[in-house]
Amino acid sequence: MVHLSSKSKQAIVQKVLSRDNSSSMEQIAKTHNIGYSTLQRWVKDYRTGNVPASQPVKKQAVKDVSLADKFSHLMATASLDDVKIGSYCRQHGLFGFQLQQWKESFMTNTNEEKQQQFISELHSLRAENLQLRREVRRKDSALAETAALLVLQKKTALIWGDSVED
Repeated sequence: MVHLSSKSKQAIVQKVLSRDNSSSMEQIAKTHNIGYSTLQRWVKDYRTGNVPASQPVKKQAVKDVSLADKFSHLMATASLDDVKIGSYCRQHGLFGFQLQQWKESFMTNTNEEKQQQFISELHSLRAENLQLRREVRRKDSALAETAALLVLQKKTALIWGDSVED
């Protein structure tokens, strides 16, 4: 028996609460391989605000699945009906709503989280680049000043000679 995490339970309950008239609670319960009475209890608990504590998930967590694995699961279930998808999900420790989420994320080209990460990385790299340019400019001017002083020192030595003061 696989125990669902509280996030998974909440996602299923949200699916029940936001469903259209074409799908019933019984169909959703069958799709996710849970009992109808269990789903009714979850909905009742959710409506009363009595959400149970999270139980550990026995199978691989959603975040642990790589993009390649997600794609292979989607390809494997593309031509299956709901009953066979449920069987496939049970065999691989997945949930039907996960497959739907993965499909939606693959269908949309904009992955906002990755874009935000790239934008923040770009800003930090630009700031670092600006700081390094300032440092190089400062060091170049210090080097030029030192070179000018050395040249002037040599020229004064040639004009007036080495001064020997006692």
